[in-house]
Amino acid sequence: APQEVAEAHVAWEAAELTRYDSSDPGATAAARVVVERLLLDHCGMPLKHRHRLWPLLLGCRPLPLPSLEPPAKVIEQIDADVPRTRHSLVAGRTADLRCVLRSLSVHRPEIGYAQGMNQLAAVFLKLGFDNDMTFSMMDALMQDLVPGCHDPDLHGLFRDTGVADILIQTFLPRHALAFESAGIEVLWFTVDYFLTLGSAGASHLGKAG
Repeated sequence: APQEVAEAHVAWEAAELTRYDSSDPGATAAARVVVERLLLDHCGMPLKHRHRLWPLLLGCRPLPLPSLEPPAKVIEQIDADVPRTRHSLVAGRTADLRCVLRSLSVHRPEIGYAQGMNQLAAVFLKLGFDNDMTFSMMDALMQDLVPGCHDPDLHGLFRDTGVADILIQTFLPRHALAFESAGIEVLWFTVDYFLTLGSAGASHLGKAG
């Protein structure tokens, strides 16, 4: 992958991002600015930096898993979806994935469980994060990056799709006209991305920053 070349590693090391303290919101904001520049310049983040930087950028620390069990209906939904999770992401950690998803549904009862959460959590587990950190990062991701996208009414998905539609019409008018002429809804393209951030169909995990 482009971001794994020596030049990219040198640039990320030179940025000394380990000096930022995830408990300091100001430091987290400063780190995000540096990371955005590096991502643009080097087409992604080398794998070795993700364990340190993803929790930092999400502003989270490991949270203890809730001890309660979710309702039987939620357990049934999770148990049905875990085997559908992309095998290359969840191989060997299906029990951990089931544990994290059940914990999230207890922690956020207003959401419970929704399809797509399994694919997102599986990425963190694939990269070697433990259950507590995966749980914490998933909670932060769902609250800050895709808020409302997994709620029962999917209001966040429709909100962000509406924004995407306006952006396409503004900056890609020919594409917007082609979509309209062919009867193509923008939602057909956005639903997988906003629910799984593309993790369900990514060709190689190492290529994602």
